[in-house]
Amino acid sequence: MPVENYYSACALNCPDLCAYIVHVENGKIIRIEGNPNHPYTLGRCCPKGYAHVLRMYSDDRLLYPLRKQSDGSFKRFS
Repeated sequence: MPVENYYSACALNCPDLCAYIVHVENGKIIRIEGNPNHPYTLGRCCPKGYAHVLRMYSDDRLLYPLRKQSDGSFKRFS
């Protein structure tokens, strides 16, 4: 299956609104790079931008909503 490219931007944790090209193969992100057409970043990304791949596939990623219990533990809900 060929690599598909998607164009996106990081609006949540980037004051420069870094623009990305996200490369996807077989439904999985394989690489993120800066979009060279972005007028400010000119194709560069900060480390947070490049780390989105790691964040997406991290073993520590939350997959379900959790509620903190009175004893400090967390319990899945909904």
